[in-house]
Parts: sequence; C-alpha cells; structure tokens
Amino acid sequence: MPQTKFIFDLDGTLYRYKGGPTFATSEFYADIKRNIFAFLERELAVPSEQVPETYDHMKREYNGHVSLAVEKEFGVDRMRYFAATWRVPPEKYIEPNDDARTVLSALAGRCAVLTEAPRVWAEAALRFLNAYEFVEDVLFTGELDVRKPSVEAFRQVGGALGVPFESIYSVGDQEESDIVLARAVGMKTIRVGDGETSADFSVNNVRAVLNLSL
Repeated sequence: MPQTKFIFDLDGTLYRYKGGPTFATSEFYADIKRNIFAFLERELAVPSEQVPETYDHMKREYNGHVSLAVEKEFGVDRMRYFAATWRVPPEKYIEPNDDARTVLSALAGRCAVLTEAPRVWAEAALRFLNAYEFVEDVLFTGELDVRKPSVEAFRQVGGALGVPFESIYSVGDQEESDIVLARAVGMKTIRVGDGETSADFSVNNVRAVLNLSL
C-alpha cells in the first residue's frame, strides 16, 4: 500500500498573521498592496490617480494574478515585480510558533508545500519559522505559469510526490482553494480551522494533523 503523503498550504495553515485571521484582513496584505501601488507608479509609470483603477483591472482580468498582468501588459518580468513588492520582513507579520517546524520535520520526505505566494515570501516565512530545510525541494510557489489556485497545480504537486492521488492529503484553511480543488483530482483533505467543510477531516490547528490516524 502506498505511503500517505501531504500537501500543506502556507499562510493560515502553517502560521497565522498578526492582527488578522486571514491574508485579506492582515497588515501584511495592506503593506503588500501599498508596495504594489508604488511599483505601478514608479516602475510602470502609471499616474498616481490611475493606480487603484489599474490595479483593480489587473486583478479582474488576470484572475487575481497581478504579476501576469505586469508581464503581459507592460513587459516587466514577474520576478522583478515579486522582488519589489513581496520582499518584506516576516517577523513583522507572522505569529511565531513551533507548529510548522514540528509538523514538517515529522513528515519530512512525505510532504510538500503549495502556496499562491511567491517564493521570495514563502522561503522567508519558512526560514523565520525554522522549517524551510524540510521542504526546500518541494516548495511550490506562486510565480509559475501553473499556480494555486488551480486543479492543475494540485496535479503537478501530486505527481512530484510520486504516489497515487488517493494517498495524498491536502491540508489547508481555505475551503475552495485547499479542499475543493484537491478533492477534484481525487486527493483526500484536512481542513484547518473552524466552519463547515467538505473535507475528510477537520482540525483546530495544523499540529493536530499528526494525531490523526491516516
């Protein structure tokens, strides 16, 4: 029987933001958005009064992926965009905890991390939590053409784990992007947090995953 493996979401799952339970309500989101507005004005020469409208257009037309709009509409490399907007100090935004290191070290070789965030942030966050070493080679981030949230992203990460999809658990706090998409490719699922869910299991925090009989 194939070994059980895991795909972990990053923010909201392996750590919580200070001052806000979700990305959209956090100071982190506010600062990233401020950086993006500055980038549009400084690097893309968007007039300051047009920046909010341009930003909303990019998000709407590119399914939330501003980096793709920057590249396709302005010819600016997405990695330059991410470096300018997402290179921020994780200690300012993340609640320190041992959960990520405890879980990822226990499941090293049996897990991957899949996040919509770019690697410049994901790596910094995991290093801050002393957990990067356990997923360095299986960290799938949001600067690629195929990225979360998409069914194909789960297929690619599942393929990298090398076991049948039914032997993989997707672990995350968001119903649509962590649970529904993973179930669509035949994976099992674990929801972290409160609220109704279609997941196979529900836990209060990510450390509780280690106590499940899987």
